[in-house]
Order: sequence, then structure tokens, then C-alpha cells
Amino acid sequence: HIDISITEKCSMKCKDCANLMQYYPNAKNSDTDQLIESLKKLLNTIHHVNEVRVLGGEPFMNKDFHKIVKFVCELDNIGSVIIYSNATIAPKKENLECLKHDKVKVDITNYGELSKNHENMINSFKDNSIPFTTQRAKYWTDSGTIEFKNRKDSDNVNVFKNCCVNDTYTLLNNKLYGCPFAAHAHNLNLIPKTSEDVINLDDKDVSDKKIKTELNKFLNRKREKKFLSACNYCAGRDNTVKKIPAAIQAKTHKTFNLNQDLKEE
Repeated sequence: HIDISITEKCSMKCKDCANLMQYYPNAKNSDTDQLIESLKKLLNTIHHVNEVRVLGGEPFMNKDFHKIVKFVCELDNIGSVIIYSNATIAPKKENLECLKHDKVKVDITNYGELSKNHENMINSFKDNSIPFTTQRAKYWTDSGTIEFKNRKDSDNVNVFKNCCVNDTYTLLNNKLYGCPFAAHAHNLNLIPKTSEDVINLDDKDVSDKKIKTELNKFLNRKREKKFLSACNYCAGRDNTVKKIPAAIQAKTHKTFNLNQDLKEE
């Protein structure tokens, strides 16, 4: 599975987002041309991807959403394309039309009053025969904080083993990461950057052979080490982590620095 994070922008301001949107002070969309080039490079080296998940943030905030989805759907070695949305924005015109593809399904999380376009969205999808699922979210795991845990390797192995996204890779700003937490924490410069957790697809002259070699090394490190360096800053994403109310809204973004000074500005 590969997550494609097409925007740092979100239409909600959740203070506990597990994908760390609450730490972006100046969120922006991914560069569409660069994203497509990175996908081309990556998919040229992979026989098959079971599932590509398009998300953000809120992916419908990216004005090029339809261009990205159309490109992904045209790739022969992609099985399915899942769009993740918080039902705040009902897609129209090109953004709606691109969802009418056999590979596409929309996964909607309903946050009650916050998901102000939930009914509009599902009615539109029904009218246009667009497959979707929707689920009401009342609780999250408390996985949206960053804190240096200083765990033993054996403890990080258990955190990674029980993680709900330990089999998912995240493509963000021309780099492939071992999980969404690592992707956004690195992108925000909030944890130490390590080559163990990332493959850089930004080099225009890099060959398919080199990418394949780096990808194999990356996958083997993940299997052999059995956790990511980023795990030492993550609370974990599994059912043992404390439950908290979902989508509590904040007025400002959070900040973090490496001396464990976590505060809300």
C-alpha cells in the first residue's frame, strides 16, 4: 500500500491528528508535476501496488486533485485507488468526474457537525454511482503527539509490530517514507532526519535501476530492523494506545522541539 499525501492543507483544525496536520503553520499543496514525476519513477520499479490511498490533510483542498487521481488511475500496476475525506468539501466538476473510475472508492469519515457536507457528498456519490464507505468517528487513539520516547529497540519493535500502518508507505514531496508519521515529522523538520526512513525521488537523473536498488535496501532495512527510527518519537497507532475524543478543534497549531518542549502556541 502507498499513501500519496497531496496536500498539507486541511479544512479542519484537529489538535490530535495522527498525520500531524496540527503542526503545519503554513500548509501548502504538493507540486503536481513533481508528484507525478516521483510516481512515475517509483512505479517504474514496482510490479504491482495493491492500493494507492490519496489523502492529505483534506485531499479535495488541492485544486489539482483531479489531475493526480486521473494519472494514478491510468497506471496499469495499480490495483485500487482510495480517496480519504472528512466530508467538509463536496467535490464538483472535474473533481467529481475523476471519481467515476472502476479503480476508485471514497472512504469518508463522518465527524458529525464538523463534516458539514456529509449528506451532500453521499447523495452526490449515489447519484453518480461512485462507490463509497462512510463511518462515524467519535474516538481516536492518542497518536498525534511527538515526544522522544528513548525506548529500547525491543520496545520499538513491538510498537511497529502493532502499528496499523506498518505495511503502508507514504509519498510526500518527492520522498518515500516508511509510514505517515515519519513522512510528516520529517517534512516538518520535527525529528532527526535519517536515510533509513526515506528514499529521495527528487534527483532528476536517478535511474530506475538505482531507485530499485535503494527501494530493496529500504524494504530490507524495514524488515530486518523491524521498526523505523521515527518510532522512537511516536506514541504508537494501535488499540493499546489511549482513546481520546475525535477531531477536537484547536485555534492554533502546535510546535515541538527535540528537548521535549511540546506546547500549543
